Amino acid sequence: MSERPSFRRRAPPVSDRRREAMMLVLLLAVGLAIAARPLWEPRAPQGTLVEVSGDVPNPGLHVLEVPTVERAVAAAGGDPAGQAATRLHDGDHIIVSGTGVRIAPASNPLLVGLPVDINHSDVTGLAALPGIGPKTAAAIVDDRQSNGPFRSVGELERVRGIGAETVEALRPYLTLGDLR
Repeated sequence: MSERPSFRRRAPPVSDRRREAMMLVLLLAVGLAIAARPLWEPRAPQGTLVEVSGDVPNPGLHVLEVPTVERAVAAAGGDPAGQAATRLHDGDHIIVSGTGVRIAPASNPLLVGLPVDINHSDVTGLAALPGIGPKTAAAIVDDRQSNGPFRSVGELERVRGIGAETVEALRPYLTLGDLR
């Protein structure tokens, strides 16, 4: 039986000098990548995040360096003339109509990074919480209407279907607001 010939090329041995050069290039590339890392990290926009809707050309979320109704309307492409210089806060929802401008609470507080107020939020806002569906959100609203406002986040356990683990998981996303 004869040996089959191999047509494979053998790679020439890498010299020590070439190996050192490749290692140096690799180390330089890693060093540059580490040094440039802060340049590509995402940064949160600086300013106040508000939502503008209604009779404006560009409704949606806008970041304002100077958070006033006038600047919010202008950022959404509306005519700021005659608008008040009323100061806005993160998450404010500015609704522009033919009759004027109205400031409302955030339509979706979690979207703008604000906690959800369990004493005032509707079913839609509560259902946006992780692990809470529409039925549990409706149960929270029903309980609040029947038994009054929650005095602590822990009182959510009085709602059927919500246990201590769920309360602890939700705690960072919740606030109590005022207890009217």
